[in-house]
Amino acid sequence: MESFVEIIFTHDDPTQALQMIRQFVQARLVACGQMIPEVTSVYFWNGKLEESRECRVTLKTRASLREKVSDEIRRAHTYDVPEIISREILIENRDYAQWILENTCFSSEE
Repeated sequence: MESFVEIIFTHDDPTQALQMIRQFVQARLVACGQMIPEVTSVYFWNGKLEESRECRVTLKTRASLREKVSDEIRRAHTYDVPEIISREILIENRDYAQWILENTCFSSEE
């Protein structure tokens, strides 16, 4: 069976982040996405300590689509350097794994 990944990114505009989730689901790049509407991020940017409110998005998809999804996040994102983290996940529910497979396309299918 194919392996699966969870892809995480942040965005400063919840409306835009939700639009990205919808776009990825409609394109069948991801089976689903969840958004936590507000997290506080603290980081250095251009040598200055920054603090901002962002939303956090988690996407579930096939491992074979990881690179395509990451490319699409970079393309659609407004940040110069968007956070994009992916990690392999173990799906304990076979029905859920099958649902992800049924709701995503192979990376070679365009």
